[in-house]
Amino acid sequence: MTSRLPRRPSESRGGGSAKRSPVIDRSRARCQNRALSKEGSAIDRRAHLPAACLLVLSVSLSGGQDLSAFVVRERTPEPAFTLPDVNGRPVSSKDFAGKVAVLSFGATWCASCVSELRSLANLQAYFVKDIVVYFVALDGRGEKDVKPFVEKNGFRLVTLLDPGMAVAREHGIRSIPETVIVDRQGVLVGRAVGPRVWDSKEAQDLVHSLIKR
Repeated sequence: MTSRLPRRPSESRGGGSAKRSPVIDRSRARCQNRALSKEGSAIDRRAHLPAACLLVLSVSLSGGQDLSAFVVRERTPEPAFTLPDVNGRPVSSKDFAGKVAVLSFGATWCASCVSELRSLANLQAYFVKDIVVYFVALDGRGEKDVKPFVEKNGFRLVTLLDPGMAVAREHGIRSIPETVIVDRQGVLVGRAVGPRVWDSKEAQDLVHSLIKR
């Protein structure tokens, strides 16, 4: 299950050039298919993620090899960013230059987002030297909610804080959980909408194909 992030009221539904900006309810409600808004904004409860977005899609990322890798293929430059981790240490996109990067955008109150964290940590452990995996938490209260959650559950995963959702907007995040894959050349090559099992054979095959490029 995913949580849809709606358009702002000023955005056109007619496919105009206006950028969509994701907004998230800062409550601790269970993750569900409903629209989320910033504090003080009206909640549009009519927005739901179409079921079609959850279909598993096949993608060919290298050498003509087809991978049933549950990601939609993209090819756009990775936006540069710097975010703090839960200990206040700044982490920059420059830090993963030359490596494959997996950025999972979510929130600690979202059950579907949390369900991915163990397998994301396992994926990082499997490819210790070749990839970096980040959980980008969009919780509105930032460290106050995220750090205790990470420490309580013992997730061995670098967790970054994006309470203002600026980096999420730059990455085109419109629902959570949503994960983007960046190759070694700094190109965003894939996007997974909805929860995935990131320590599965499909995920490992996807990463292997990107490491070889």
